[in-house]
Amino acid sequence: MNKIWYKIKFRQKTPIHIGTLNNYGVLSETRLFIPGCTMWGALVNKYGKMNGGNDEDYERGKNLFESITCFFPKIEGSGLLFPCYIKGKYSFGSYSEEMLRLVLTDVYVSTSIKPETLSAKDESLHETEILLPKLKGKEPRQVYWEGLLAIDRQMVEEVLGFFKEDLEIVVGGDTRYGFGNLTLDSPPEKATEEDLNMWNIRDRKPDFEREIRNYAALVNGISSFEGEVERVITNFDFSRATPVVKEKHSLLVVKPGGKLKVRVENVILSKGIYHIYIK
Repeated sequence: MNKIWYKIKFRQKTPIHIGTLNNYGVLSETRLFIPGCTMWGALVNKYGKMNGGNDEDYERGKNLFESITCFFPKIEGSGLLFPCYIKGKYSFGSYSEEMLRLVLTDVYVSTSIKPETLSAKDESLHETEILLPKLKGKEPRQVYWEGLLAIDRQMVEEVLGFFKEDLEIVVGGDTRYGFGNLTLDSPPEKATEEDLNMWNIRDRKPDFEREIRNYAALVNGISSFEGEVERVITNFDFSRATPVVKEKHSLLVVKPGGKLKVRVENVILSKGIYHIYIK
């Protein structure tokens, strides 16, 4: 194994919107976790800017952070909320998806304004579901986001140097409203065997008959699977202030929390997606 796994933990500072393809009328729904490709894009964008902003800087960052997992919420005083299915319902830890949305999300309402009259444009009302930085309740608890990054042994010093204590990144959409700010909570820690088992990375590979912690690309040779399927955009344009997704680059995947029956020859984790090579 030429890479070493590290735990990366961010503290959420502002609301976050992680868009899905599910929009209900004027409401744009948010995911309840951060896909690996979204976190990868945010880290590449930050790395490129910090190192000069040239094309070669972004290209180097793309390689450094490619072996990254999805990131899941961790509420102050509790464990990491991994996705799973409880009695057929998509859940995060002991929270059903519906319950987690009740305590972790809110709706931000915006509208377009006519500059000549300063009045709202017709049919311009838009509602954006956002992830809150603190859990709702009598005693609001801080929300963190945690994931794993596999670093090439020869690049460990450089990558750990990038993850300085004051590192701030921006993830997700609608950043013009100040959404998406995360700050590194603590220096990366080397993942233990217990961590890797919790993340379902045994012998550095996942057991697909357990709940997977990342997306799995659907390929011929998967005999069956349990879970939900969605389409994930996997590439970004880094020429703007914040990365913009390229719609034409997308994959059909099984969501984290699902299970697969497949005979695996090899697996590559890239931007939070398992690419499976069949025996």
